[in-house]
Parts: sequence; C-alpha cells; structure tokens
Amino acid sequence: MTTDTMTIKEKKLKNLRKILWICFAGFSSPIILGMIPLSIFFTMGEVLETVNGRDIPIWPFFILMGILSIILIGGICLAIYHIFKYRIDKKDDSLFL
Repeated sequence: MTTDTMTIKEKKLKNLRKILWICFAGFSSPIILGMIPLSIFFTMGEVLETVNGRDIPIWPFFILMGILSIILIGGICLAIYHIFKYRIDKKDDSLFL
C-alpha cells in the first residue's frame, strides 16, 4: 500500500496551478467564443483596405488578436506561478512584502 506524501510546498503549488488554470480558462473562453461570431460576421464581405488593387480581409486580424490575447493571458498566469514558486522556495512567510 502506497501513501501519497506531498509536502506543504507541493500542495500549495498544486492548488496554485489549479487556480491559475481556472483563471486562464475563465478569461480565454469568452475570447474564443467571441472571436467565432466576429470572424464569421466579418467574413461576409468586410474589407479592411485595398492595396494595389487587392482587397485585404479583416477577419484574420480578429483571429490574430484573439490568439495574441490568449498568449498574453497565459504568459501572465505563468509569471504569477513562477513568482509564487520562487517565494515558496525561498521559504518566505510574507509572500506579499
């Protein structure tokens, strides 16, 4: 019979990962769900600009903006995780000072 021996540090980091995944999903899902109708709406003939006789559609810019915002949210969550991990590894009781 095996027992799960997790240290307090591992438990804190596991809980922090869960919280950050929930935050990431909570912020990213509305962006994804909002980009789908917008890209369909703007695919129906909306043109951003005409350059050298070619029409540039606007929908790739909306998709790119959504992807970049999701990457930014993920980067912020990763930064928060690594800050807390560094402070826990440092064994600092006052995390926010």
